[in-house]
Amino acid sequence: MNWYWAEIRLPEKITFYTEKELKRRGILGDLEYMRNRYRNYQQPVALTQEHVIKLKERGVQVLKPSFLALNGVWHWFTGYSNMDAFRLNPKMVREIELNGFLTINFMEKRKWDRLFIVSCTREKIWKKDPNAPKYVPAKEAYVGEHFRKWLNREDSRIYNWLVFSSRYGLIEPDHPIKNYDIEFGGKGSISEKTLINQVLYHDFGFKVKDFSDVYFVGLEGYYIKLKEIFETIGINLKKFTI
Repeated sequence: MNWYWAEIRLPEKITFYTEKELKRRGILGDLEYMRNRYRNYQQPVALTQEHVIKLKERGVQVLKPSFLALNGVWHWFTGYSNMDAFRLNPKMVREIELNGFLTINFMEKRKWDRLFIVSCTREKIWKKDPNAPKYVPAKEAYVGEHFRKWLNREDSRIYNWLVFSSRYGLIEPDHPIKNYDIEFGGKGSISEKTLINQVLYHDFGFKVKDFSDVYFVGLEGYYIKLKEIFETIGINLKKFTI
């Protein structure tokens, strides 16, 4: 059974880590030292009902809204001890195991009147950093110009948005991806049928088809192809220039 750690930085966020990731960051040794002497370091932490609801939406069951954490920040758990505050659902486990960590931000205030789709870029983190992990969240993996500009816009923080990947199709910004070099429509790319099913049926915490205003950010060639596909299911995909 795997151990996980929650880094609790209220009121802003909670980040969940694997022990492997904490070891890679050089943090695990200090945490194990405190864990072995936990009586000297444990401090109370209390989550609000709003925190509990947001965590549940993302796949984290709160077993105890009031619990103890090292220095009031670090809580270790498996999800199956009577001392644990959290239990991760299988999807959450897969995401964290792939990437090493996942952050849930409580300060986000999303607007729901429009959806943005940001296309992938040829430039990816592995070219800049050959030592980058095998899997990296999409929002960190793509480092092309329009993607970096989008991340610097307030729109990326207040509106829902998805990434369009020529390999994976529509994915959440935190979805871990590995390096690839595939053109949309080429060998190994997402098929039009799968993409349409993602738009109509996939649950991202919302469904793409439920938005009346959907905007595309990125490559002109991809925009033209996606606009045609979206029109076949009655969605007018609009170009958004940054």
